[in-house]
Amino acid sequence: MSDKRSGMQDERVALEVVIADAAEAFLRLTEALRRLKREHRAEPATGGTQWLSLRDVARELGVSYGTAWNIARSGAIPSTLLRGGRGQRAIRRIARDALAAYILQSSQPNR
Repeated sequence: MSDKRSGMQDERVALEVVIADAAEAFLRLTEALRRLKREHRAEPATGGTQWLSLRDVARELGVSYGTAWNIARSGAIPSTLLRGGRGQRAIRRIARDALAAYILQSSQPNR
């Protein structure tokens, strides 16, 4: 009976070691993800870029929101897609410089 108990105890200790290793790996991954999110969040602010919403872009271009969305989605104006939080939609942002370049390009006659 004592052999069976010591065998079960050995299995339990081995299982506890595996669980502890998995928990430690999970914590390392969680911290790495948090660090990446902080770095990603800080990226637009550090570049000095002014980001515009699609409503702002539509207002600047004098078009509807849907048309601004289609222009951005087509790639005519470079845009950044920011992920929304849990249960929220992604948000598309356009750099003011990119919008200015698009306006300048579209105002020139085609040759």
